[in-house]
Amino acid sequence: MNRGGSFEDFAFGAGVAVNADGDAEAGMGVVVADVDADGDSDVFLTHDVAESNTLYVNEGVPEPMFLDQSVHAGVAAGSLPFTGFGTGAFDFDSDGDLDLFVANGPIAGFRPGSLAPTSLHNLLLMNTGAGRFQSASRISDEDTSRGAAFGDLDNDGDIDVVVANNNGPARLYRNDGGAGNWLGIAVRGSRGQRNAIGALVWRVPFPELRRVHTDGSYASANDPRIVFGLGGEDQPQHVRVRWPDGSEHTFGPLPISRYHVLRPQ
Repeated sequence: MNRGGSFEDFAFGAGVAVNADGDAEAGMGVVVADVDADGDSDVFLTHDVAESNTLYVNEGVPEPMFLDQSVHAGVAAGSLPFTGFGTGAFDFDSDGDLDLFVANGPIAGFRPGSLAPTSLHNLLLMNTGAGRFQSASRISDEDTSRGAAFGDLDNDGDIDVVVANNNGPARLYRNDGGAGNWLGIAVRGSRGQRNAIGALVWRVPFPELRRVHTDGSYASANDPRIVFGLGGEDQPQHVRVRWPDGSEHTFGPLPISRYHVLRPQ
């Protein structure tokens, strides 16, 4: 925790140091995102084989207090055979909920004589609502995946994924899975902060939060633009932006199915 420029290790106090069983885990990739659409940031972590991926749901006000909801959310058991690395939260099907992607790749397979698999499927976990997930299916390719970067590469309003693999080609997964409407936001800062990293964006009047960032995943950087999936909503939208300096502005009405550049007023 940042205490006025001095940092304090608050992991145990916040509930993110160990999982619900009290076990410390490997910690490979990380996502910070509002996966349950309640207006605050949750934490999703990928881990080594036989350690389930972990979803820490933020329940704290005013300071974060997290609960390990991995089993309840459906992200635990299915991840046990995998070693997860790169990961991201994005609205794959444009229905308004953040889904999860995990790039998997073994480590033990590089040891001479090891019988462990040398490649694994990657996972797409679909959000069924209120932060519960089910596996859409394993990505058919088997690779030794590491990094995963997320962004709208073809500017069509859904998020594509680029995965970097050990001893193999990178893979580009173009997202054509969403039939819903969307709203794109490119936040611009001031005083040299072009992308306003750290700004928070809400879709008014809903609590769902998006954070302007390029960080997360594993050894990767992401598109800083924000995409809200709207499902069947077809009306112009309003958004509220909290800039890195703490000031706030509301913008709208904004036509849907396009990107809007927002700057401080």
